[in-house]
Amino acid sequence: MRIAWIGGVAAAAILGVASGARADGDKLAWTGTGAGSHHCVTYVMHVDMEVQADKVVGTFQQKGRPKYTFSFPKDASGNYSGSVKLSNGDPLKIKGSATADGGTIDMDGYCHFVGKLAKSS
Repeated sequence: MRIAWIGGVAAAAILGVASGARADGDKLAWTGTGAGSHHCVTYVMHVDMEVQADKVVGTFQQKGRPKYTFSFPKDASGNYSGSVKLSNGDPLKIKGSATADGGTIDMDGYCHFVGKLAKSS
């Protein structure tokens, strides 16, 4: 019985490697500045995102500020939305679309950040 179980595990591992199965998703990134006028245009934001089957997960960080994480469900077209509570208690609304080839991100709160997500490694 134990030999059969070990053989099954080995076969599953070989099939997973042979089929190119990946546990992680496609990675996207964007770096840009805030939109509008005054101080927002001087703020630099960086986003790293992973596109998974039914959600997007990632991080964002304004230069010189804390890093935040997010995880939002996405629909079949790749659209996602949600909000993250910042350290001051205010929400930052995040929405966009994401596929394996790229996407968009729109972050609106204390400033407005809009950008095109590109493939990253």
